[in-house]
Amino acid sequence: MQYDRVMGPSVRAALVAGFAIVFAMWLLWGYQLVRSLHTIEQNVTSAHESYVRGEQTLSKIRTNVLLGSIYLRDAGASYAEVAAAIGVGETSISPMRARCLQKLAKILKS
Repeated sequence: MQYDRVMGPSVRAALVAGFAIVFAMWLLWGYQLVRSLHTIEQNVTSAHESYVRGEQTLSKIRTNVLLGSIYLRDAGASYAEVAAAIGVGETSISPMRARCLQKLAKILKS
């Protein structure tokens, strides 16, 4: 019995200290995970914004090429030729042309 009383507190202290260390490491890992997730979220947001800007730029370029093809360069160009030039399907040309003409009308009004 004397052996248990002498070793008892030191074993308990070692268990408590071990638990405290594991808990502290767990908290630290959680903190690092939250920081990493925040950084990843910022990177994803930045990439998405770049993608949106690229899509807008591409849309403007396609509009300009389409208008140039239809009105300036190739007045007699078929929809198939215009579609091949800007890399879209032939069935997309008519709706795209209508949107481009609306944009052109807005630009000319302002």
